[in-house]
Amino acid sequence: MNYYRVRSGLDDRLILNMLDFCLSPFTRIRRSAQAYLEAAARIYRGTWILCFPTLFDALKQGTDPDRMKGALYVLRYNPIGITRIGRTLNWYQGQLVTLVESLLNAHHENKASVQALVTKAIEELLGSIREPTSAIVEYRVENVDKAIDSMVEILRYKPNPELIQRFNNSIRKVKAAQDEQWDILVDKVISIASDPQLNWRYVLSASRILLQVQRRDRPTDVRMAKFHSEAMLNAHPRLRDYAIA
Repeated sequence: MNYYRVRSGLDDRLILNMLDFCLSPFTRIRRSAQAYLEAAARIYRGTWILCFPTLFDALKQGTDPDRMKGALYVLRYNPIGITRIGRTLNWYQGQLVTLVESLLNAHHENKASVQALVTKAIEELLGSIREPTSAIVEYRVENVDKAIDSMVEILRYKPNPELIQRFNNSIRKVKAAQDEQWDILVDKVISIASDPQLNWRYVLSASRILLQVQRRDRPTDVRMAKFHSEAMLNAHPRLRDYAIA
């Protein structure tokens, strides 16, 4: 009975206050707050959507290293963090694009503990991202259609054609939004990786992300082909390996 309660304005403020404790410079406070925040997320639906802007903002340049560490711990260890964002392909909400951009831009912080967390976060994201596709299969078989029509005749509640059409239109809108976000992601990753001042480890991560989101439902993307062809001449052997792949 306690699951998925409607959040009030007061609930939102308390959740965001708890999130601030999750980003505290004191380790014990961060750990306790993260446990309470996860418990709140299991009761109030949409808690993590409310928290994402603050978490992504905490990864920007100029942020206190301990605050960055707190944000990375929350993103890595909550049920709707890095793994969920990559697995469910939240392209249409822009979460995956923002997360990738935040992680690749985290090279500004030189603290070893922060860099270790960023590396682990990128590895976890790479392991969870699924290949995007906007293909919609509409293949009809005459015998199957006849069987469905026969089944409809004996149903008490008949399918609503208007509702079915609305559902199909919604799927197409989500796919279109996914394609738009995919284009934004490719542009952002290539732009970040093209920075000559970027550390080679982040260039490798960018190359791997591009390989992970490479699509088979479309012709080869010109931007990605150009990036990988140039990387084939790079002095770093690992980068050349990813480019050949």
